Amino acid sequence: MEIINFVWEYQPKVFNRDDIKLPNFLGNERKIVVGIPYCWGGYISVDISDRIDVKNFKDAIEKDYVPGNVLTEGGYKAKTAGLDCSGFVGAVYNLPEKVSTKTLKRYFKYISIKKLNLWIFLMLKVSTRLFI
Repeated sequence: MEIINFVWEYQPKVFNRDDIKLPNFLGNERKIVVGIPYCWGGYISVDISDRIDVKNFKDAIEKDYVPGNVLTEGGYKAKTAGLDCSGFVGAVYNLPEKVSTKTLKRYFKYISIKKLNLWIFLMLKVSTRLFI
């Protein structure tokens, strides 16, 4: 819930980068935002970061990292902050490393869809199915 309820101030800037695309909800106006934005390949959240130069999302924004990146080509784009799908799972479960949808199996096991209950959260990412 800390990730979903995290409050921060968005201050639009000109980034002059064609390798990133901001999430549409950020727009061109200064505003208070709730939640950590999606960031392709990202693992920077409320209390974690896989970047050496930043401690967390707040620190990244203060150091002029770009908040989010929805351009899903290639890998992580330098100086962008937020979480991707597997980064969100890693942050929620406090995993000791940034995992991908392929490496999540180190921490979780497959469960037959027949054994799922209605209360289980289901995340779908392209053709990858991740049941938590």
